[in-house]
Amino acid sequence: MDLISKIAKYLNVNDYAIKMISNKDGDEILKVSINGKEYAGLASIIFRLIEGSKQHSLSDLQQQCLVYQWLEFASCNGSQLNTNSPQGKSLLRELNTYLENYSYLVGYCITIADVVVYHVVYDAILSMHPPEKETHLNLCRWFDHIQFDEEVRQTNKIVNFSSNYVLSRISMQN
Repeated sequence: MDLISKIAKYLNVNDYAIKMISNKDGDEILKVSINGKEYAGLASIIFRLIEGSKQHSLSDLQQQCLVYQWLEFASCNGSQLNTNSPQGKSLLRELNTYLENYSYLVGYCITIADVVVYHVVYDAILSMHPPEKETHLNLCRWFDHIQFDEEVRQTNKIVNFSSNYVLSRISMQN
């Protein structure tokens, strides 16, 4: 629910309501009501929020499809990315490898895909020790660039990627 609130704030959309409902199997399902219509599923909800935004849009069908893929990545893998599990580590390595050749997840400027993935990986990046950050250089480069957009970061604190931090920690130990 927090992710949806942050994305709505980024998109400057205020006319929505979030609720959790239980299906017949007892599973919790996130639903968002926008202009009287209910939507479920992260990608569907975010695409509807984009439609309600006056400042953000997706330029063409290809960009929409690529953004949709990243939203599905975030939705399917979000809980794993913030664990120290082998699956979580593998997903972070996969993201790091992808970002080896890209500055943004989709296209040549920040998109909602970058914003969503930033918020999904935030806790994982925040909990990384300097040596871990060094093994995920591409991911950290991307994250560091994205985090300096205040509209994206919102209330999150800035994650330190300075190599001086590593050197200062070594000096303190000696």
